[in-house]
Amino acid sequence: MKAATVKLEGKLIEDVEAAKPADRSLSAHVRWVLQKDLERRRERDASAAFRAFIDAYPEERAWLSEWDAAAAPPALRNGGGLMRGSSASGRRAWRGRRRRVHLRGAS
Repeated sequence: MKAATVKLEGKLIEDVEAAKPADRSLSAHVRWVLQKDLERRRERDASAAFRAFIDAYPEERAWLSEWDAAAAPPALRNGGGLMRGSSASGRRAWRGRRRRVHLRGAS
């Protein structure tokens, strides 16, 4: 496994020390910050790929619009199940958990 040493000096190390939680070491905090930044970059790239997919397949965009307009399942409308709240908040929560992607025309 590769390892690297990074030198932080002056104002940068002071800012990092001030920003990190007291119970976390400087190395652990820098590692956590870098991991979170890489995750954000991967999510941004995935979002761009999904937007390109939606642009390439208008029928999927239409399906997603239909999905967004649909009523939430009864368990969500009644505040039951794992997600609680009004039907509007239930629909928002449900919308955020869909995972339907069809790669039509892909071999």
